[in-house]
Amino acid sequence: MSAPPWQSTPEVSVDAGQDLRWLERVKNTESEALKFLYDKYHLGLYRFLRSSLSREDAEEVVQDVFLTVWRKPNLFRGEASVASWLFGIAKNLGRNQARKQKHHLALEENVAATVSKLPQQLEFEIALQAVRRLPVQEKAVIELVYLAELSLQEAALQLRVPLGTVKSRLFAAREHLRILLGDNHAQ
Repeated sequence: MSAPPWQSTPEVSVDAGQDLRWLERVKNTESEALKFLYDKYHLGLYRFLRSSLSREDAEEVVQDVFLTVWRKPNLFRGEASVASWLFGIAKNLGRNQARKQKHHLALEENVAATVSKLPQQLEFEIALQAVRRLPVQEKAVIELVYLAELSLQEAALQLRVPLGTVKSRLFAAREHLRILLGDNHAQ
């Protein structure tokens, strides 16, 4: 039995050219190529989606991302990296999923439900709640850099803003998180 997506760690390189070659193989309906891309990106996509979706919804959207890649690989236009394309699909599908659900639990309800969880997971849930309270532009940078594990440059491309803007938003977001979580949690 394999580990849940939030506990597994992909062991693959970060080579954009290699990703393009794998995507070409997906276009030729080679399932191993899709598996490679899944293994490489599912954890980052999951973390990215968890900032705004429940565990179950995030898992479902990750599956939908790769179903979209399998069914419509020709949607990739080459204007950005394969990683940026995948995160763009995830962002759109995640937004649609959140719209469908239209139920956002209040912090108190969520904390009460997570008290029985492991302390590490409880801290993660509290941190996610704090991230959800950030201004939209700061939240987007935190999601891409820390949850999706994109580089600052990749985040700038995804957000279509200059690198300096990403850096300043990241600084502001960290300051807001320090206030929301207390100095000992935000680092």
